[in-house]
Amino acid sequence: MIKDYRLVASKIERFNNADYVKARIYLEIEDLDASDDLIDAFVEEAYNWWSNDKEGLSPEDFGYAIYIGYINIDDEFKTDIDAVIQLGLDGL
Repeated sequence: MIKDYRLVASKIERFNNADYVKARIYLEIEDLDASDDLIDAFVEEAYNWWSNDKEGLSPEDFGYAIYIGYINIDDEFKTDIDAVIQLGLDGL
């Protein structure tokens, strides 16, 4: 029987840092009432913002910012990814 830690180790070896960061962002927004395509777009853009961040915010901070921004922005702007992220960051 393969030990659990061996299974986890084999999966970790296949991840790169970008996948890990994107997964951390995704875990914060997975429950949003949004399409899979929009959630994927949020994750990709938040990863870009995180990559260029000079303030040291965590991936979870960006995910939480998306969550807060999305639930607080007017419906007509919910697909404006930058506006959602910025609104959420302003609220952190």
